[in-house]
Amino acid sequence: MKDLFADFEGRAYLNCAYQGPLPLETCDAIREAIQLKAQPYRIAEELLFSVPDDVRAELGGLLGAPPRNFAVTNGASDGIFAVVRGLEWRSGDQVLLAEGDFPSNFYSWSHLKAQGVETVIGPADRLLDRLGPRTRVLCVSWVSYNDGSRLDLRKLGEACRANGTLFVVDLSQGAGALEIHLEDLPVDVAVGCGYKWLLSPYGTGYAYFTPASLERLRVVDVYWEAIVGAENFNRLPRENWRLVDDARRFDSVETAAFLNLYGMRASLRFLRRVGPAAITRHVHELFAHLIPRLPAGFRASGGESTILCLEGRDPQATAQAHARAVAGKVMVSLRQDRIRVSPHLYNTVEDMDRLIHALQD
Repeated sequence: MKDLFADFEGRAYLNCAYQGPLPLETCDAIREAIQLKAQPYRIAEELLFSVPDDVRAELGGLLGAPPRNFAVTNGASDGIFAVVRGLEWRSGDQVLLAEGDFPSNFYSWSHLKAQGVETVIGPADRLLDRLGPRTRVLCVSWVSYNDGSRLDLRKLGEACRANGTLFVVDLSQGAGALEIHLEDLPVDVAVGCGYKWLLSPYGTGYAYFTPASLERLRVVDVYWEAIVGAENFNRLPRENWRLVDDARRFDSVETAAFLNLYGMRASLRFLRRVGPAAITRHVHELFAHLIPRLPAGFRASGGESTILCLEGRDPQATAQAHARAVAGKVMVSLRQDRIRVSPHLYNTVEDMDRLIHALQD
């Protein structure tokens, strides 16, 4: 499927966990959006609502939940903000986080210290040991951006439900490449960005809310498109107005950003057509080729998702190998003294061989 993406100019791009490239059909959709804005008389008022709703429908199909449960956002942090601002916090409340998680899953919660909220941080595989009567929120990443390890959402979510704790999950490093059915999981809120495994433009994202979680979260910032009857520009409600009763109440401002959402809609349709299972299978076949051929002194970890991490004899050797790879136009990331490898459909066995060659002294 390499021909469905742009030419990478001689590079082996193994860095989807950093930035996912746009499929060619997504580029075509964005060009269509540019033409709309160049000729704004072609922009029908209905598009302000129909395009975001199209994105919701595609998200629902890809992530296994009703479209009305999804807010369209500018990134994963918007969904985190909705919970941080939406809960009625009390001094002494606790938020439980995984050690070494992505920064967006730390700073927003840590900022609650001013309200007397304690941030409790523990190893990802021992979080339930720290769950207690004061734990209002447990927030984790489904797939670690550091090593590609994957958490058991059902086990964590069931423990949270029993404890009355809101379970918030960042899906950014898994959704789109791994199969998931949110409606079947005890997840209260799920957030994600579009620019990684959803192969969408930067500045796109989503937030999933169960109906029960919406009842627990107040809306602090009211966006006009989240008002019942907002579609009627001729008679926008002024008296006795009310918010919609679904996740649209947490849509980001300027939801119908055509350049972004035309692209996101096209990428989601592409991913649904291909299927996450096919992406996972292809990536694991590449890992199966790579791992037994690693040079002496290197070891692999992760691989439970579509991210694999490689380590040399010591951090210096790992950093030197990473530098050789980049110099050889093999695009990978260095994270926590590990080389993070995150391929996709456009990668081949030859790309793995180029990485193997680059790792050798």
